[in-house]
Amino acid sequence: MTDIDDRLRTGITALAEREQPTVAPDDVAAWLRARPAAGPPRRRSSLLVAAAVLVVALVAVLVVAHRGGGSGTVVTGPADTLDQVPFPVGLHDWGVAPIGPSFNPTPIWDGREVVVLGGDMTNTTDARRVAALDPTAGVWRQLPSLPFAPGPIEEQFVTGTRCHGSVVAWSQRGDLAALAEGGSAWQVLPTAPDARFNALTWPAYCHGDELLFPVSGLRYSLTARQWQPMATRPGSSIVPSRVTWTGHVVIAEVDGTASDPPRVYRYDPTSDTWTRVSSPPLGPDVQAFVWTGSRVVAIDWPARALAAYDPSTDHWSVLPDPPSSLFGPNSSLFQLVAVGGRALLVTGKGVASLGPDDRWTLEPETISPGWPGLAGDALLSYGAGAHSPGLQSYVLPA
Repeated sequence: MTDIDDRLRTGITALAEREQPTVAPDDVAAWLRARPAAGPPRRRSSLLVAAAVLVVALVAVLVVAHRGGGSGTVVTGPADTLDQVPFPVGLHDWGVAPIGPSFNPTPIWDGREVVVLGGDMTNTTDARRVAALDPTAGVWRQLPSLPFAPGPIEEQFVTGTRCHGSVVAWSQRGDLAALAEGGSAWQVLPTAPDARFNALTWPAYCHGDELLFPVSGLRYSLTARQWQPMATRPGSSIVPSRVTWTGHVVIAEVDGTASDPPRVYRYDPTSDTWTRVSSPPLGPDVQAFVWTGSRVVAIDWPARALAAYDPSTDHWSVLPDPPSSLFGPNSSLFQLVAVGGRALLVTGKGVASLGPDDRWTLEPETISPGWPGLAGDALLSYGAGAHSPGLQSYVLPA
């Protein structure tokens, strides 16, 4: 399975890439399912047209560039409790960042501002642009450009996350840099060694002062400034959409062989060990794992079935089916994300949230397709299209 396949199939999740450049139409469709599938009510009538345009654009770009750890969703562990996250309840538009057109702008909450990485990926200079939004003042500002030297287009994709008090950005080919406090400059960090399974691949998770790259089999200490291999994992590969972080351990489905079905493992970074755990009571088409803060929620989209995993008991339970109103002609595009302690399911027909009480609630609004991030209980999304509203935040009603 290629890393693009992984990404594309991620899909079908997320609000969160490359060994082979081959991209199949089904892969693109699956990758689209990883992105929010619907806009606010006033934009839903144009959803199918927008999705068609996006498919064409994605096919064109993905055929040219097999994507690396630089692109896509990166969601860290639970937000710092001391952060005051000033995002209003409901949907809010924050405008377009001063980075120019972008294929994969990644929004990262640094505790005070939303940092957006990744400008125009067709231009070797603009591809390094970075901007930040102060949501209290509602003002964008330009930040120093990424220090990564321009390279072939397939090596320009960058992404990042917040870890150990800093925004850390990386590229597919292993470039790494940390943003100084206040966004005054970038500090170049040691380049990643050749990953054992892929180049630097999303997602990355923050464990103390370390960045964990479970798909790539690498970990990096921000204080020791040193790369280390993770313990050899079982199986052949991890699909990025089927891996999540509880704040303490990684829960991931690992691909097996033709005669060996995928199995679920937990990775403990403290002991650097992989341990097999129970598998979800779902079919073979599980597309996504997300951590809500108390449990892992998995979805088998073709079957429209979900299950929840409690790491403390190593037990899966079947969840109620989502509302039938979420399904329709355009509901093949969907997204699963955890925010505010709830699992959020987004389709072309609407949005529903699943609370800890296992009850589904239809939500009045959704967000436009874009690259996602989290800021406490706020879901962030940055659209990359020409008619995108740019950055949006969405906070579920209490």
